[in-house]
Amino acid sequence: MTVKEQLQLVVAGMSEAEAEQALALVNGARAGATPVDVYGTAWGQVLYGVDPATLTATGTPTIQIPPGIPHIA
Repeated sequence: MTVKEQLQLVVAGMSEAEAEQALALVNGARAGATPVDVYGTAWGQVLYGVDPATLTATGTPTIQIPPGIPHIA
C-alpha cells in the first residue's frame, strides 16, 4: 500500500471538520507555514534550556511505527 493510499484511508475515516483541518495543514505546509501545536510552539522547534533527561524516552513503547514511515530509531 502506498503512502497516498494510506492517507486516503485515514481521510475516509475523518469527519468533515477533521478533513478541513487536515487540508488547512497541508495547504499551510505547501505555502511554507510552520505548523504549531495547541500551545503555539512550532513543530520541530528545538527546545533550549530543557533538561535532556526530561525528554528521554523510557519504558516499553506503546506504539509501533509502520514500515515506510521515516523515523529515528
